[in-house]
Amino acid sequence: FGIPVMLMQFVYAPVFMSLLFGGISYILMTDLGISGKGKILGLWMLYFASDVNYLISFVMRKQFVFTVHPLEDGTMFWENPPRAISFVVTIIGIVLLLRWIKKGDWQLGLLAALAFGSVVGFKVHTGVMVIGAIVGVSLYFLWKREWPRLWVPVITIVFALLVYLPVNSNAGLPVFVPFEMSRMFAVQEKLGLSFLELGRRIYTDHFNYLRQWQMDLTMLAIFLIGQFGIRNVGWLGLGAMMRRSSH
Repeated sequence: FGIPVMLMQFVYAPVFMSLLFGGISYILMTDLGISGKGKILGLWMLYFASDVNYLISFVMRKQFVFTVHPLEDGTMFWENPPRAISFVVTIIGIVLLLRWIKKGDWQLGLLAALAFGSVVGFKVHTGVMVIGAIVGVSLYFLWKREWPRLWVPVITIVFALLVYLPVNSNAGLPVFVPFEMSRMFAVQEKLGLSFLELGRRIYTDHFNYLRQWQMDLTMLAIFLIGQFGIRNVGWLGLGAMMRRSSH
């Protein structure tokens, strides 16, 4: 269409993906039975909620520091098109999966499997989380003895391998370091949390793995609270939302 690549990637694509992200999230909230006010609040948090790292710095150092780099915000998210697309496709897959579970239409199940399986082609990190969630869904089906539904997770994993292996066959396997990001977060001088990482290293050198895990889990909890900020309030209504969606 003669549109300059730079304008497409950094001007038009972020606007389009942002609207698509909000639209499909609205559909998901509708399918989950969330009220109108809940949808407005959900969309507000989706676009405008940010970290509360400045509160951590205030607790630890008695000063508000607003220069601690967040994991993401409403602007940075759209500057990484592959990651943004992977999130949009993931939510589309969730919508299709829920509708397949309710209606039993095999076409919805197939589309959900293809959507989930394709995520790894956009962003491997998101794809790994999606596959982990699909494994959890499979275990749930096994626990409920819903054997006929297992074909969707199987197709998801097979399709994900078909997408991933041809491009990444020589890249090696992913390295599982679940606490690395929270450790890097804790050692930032402005937060005053470096003593946790220093303690973890001391416990590791002395083979005190129980206290090492304590330090790692503490840093992870602070990291998640600080990075996701007010979004953590969403956990409070998760149980009621799941009960409504199951009826």
